[in-house]
Amino acid sequence: MMRIISLWFIDFSDVLNLPVDERFPGLLDECESTQCKKFYLKKDSNLYYWSHTLRRMVLSYILGIPNEEIGFGTGKYGKPFIVSGETRTKSPFISFSHAGSAAALAVDWKAPVGVDILDERYDLEYLHDFFDVHLSKLQSQVDIAYSERDMLSFAWVRIEAVSKWCGLGVTSVLSKTSHSSKERFCNLSKPITWMGCNEFLFSPSGYHGCLIFSKMHDKRISVSCHHLSLANKV
Repeated sequence: MMRIISLWFIDFSDVLNLPVDERFPGLLDECESTQCKKFYLKKDSNLYYWSHTLRRMVLSYILGIPNEEIGFGTGKYGKPFIVSGETRTKSPFISFSHAGSAAALAVDWKAPVGVDILDERYDLEYLHDFFDVHLSKLQSQVDIAYSERDMLSFAWVRIEAVSKWCGLGVTSVLSKTSHSSKERFCNLSKPITWMGCNEFLFSPSGYHGCLIFSKMHDKRISVSCHHLSLANKV
């Protein structure tokens, strides 16, 4: 039997700045609503609202249960997991990321997953110093032509996705990352296999993303990709 990992990319750019009275009411729980109100900048509050609201809508569809029955807990480093009317063993493993005006959600019923996306407009200058690798040398090893910016973006989402997959947090992963390992994250000619994981790189318009998952003993694994875009009228 094939193991299917669901990967959702959700674009809410057209509705990001809708007035409050034109949004979906009552979908966030009390903790999420409180967090949404804490943001000083309206754009950050809007991003949190839409990304978390749509996460609930997609999970409600996948799980086949009402939104109000879905609850979330977090691990030591903030990795979310589902707490619902179902028993924990029947709930899937999830990972979630949002950036710009989009979000990504990964769902695996068998093992932990990690996903991360990065807006290609994000300032990556500081990553040049962090990775400190010869990107031009690595570019010659890749079949597909990537710019240095693309390579840095993918390197960073790889690290973020690995940290979410293993649940250690970015700081812990980076503390275990030597210079040679940093070069490995930048080298797009070889997939990441850190601690036995597998990867799936994706590039929806305007973003770079990475999905990390456990191969385990499954011989057949498929990543089912879904693109959800909200129209400018809700």
